[in-house]
Amino acid sequence: MTAALDWQESAVCQSVDPELFFPEKGGSTREAKRVCAGCDARAECLAFALATDGAYTFGVFGGLTARERRQLKPGPGRGGRQRAIRHGTEGGYYAHIRRGEQTCQPCRDAMNEAHRARAERRRRNEQP
Repeated sequence: MTAALDWQESAVCQSVDPELFFPEKGGSTREAKRVCAGCDARAECLAFALATDGAYTFGVFGGLTARERRQLKPGPGRGGRQRAIRHGTEGGYYAHIRRGEQTCQPCRDAMNEAHRARAERRRRNEQP
C-alpha cells in the first residue's frame, strides 16, 4: 500500500462488512455512518473520496453519502460564492478539505482534539 493510503489500514471499516457502505437503492446508510463517526481515518477517507473527481459516485465514504459529497462540491446553481471558514473548528478543517486547501494549524488542532475526544469516549464505553 502506498504511503498516501496508509490511513486505510487504521480505518474502522476494515473490520466491517463492506456491503454496509453500499446499500441497495433506498436502503439505510445509518449503520455505515455510525461506523464512520467513530473512525479516526474519517477525514482522510472523505478527502480521498472528494479528490477522486467522481470515481466514487456510490456508497458511504468519510461518513457521507454520494449525494452529500456532491453537495459539498461547488457547482452550477450554488452562486460560486464560498462561505467563510470557521478556523479552529472541526467544521473548518473539513471546509479546507472540501476546497482542496492545505489545512491551517488551528483547524488541524481542532480536528486532533475531536479525534482525541472520540477515542476517549470509546475507551470509556469499552471499560466494564
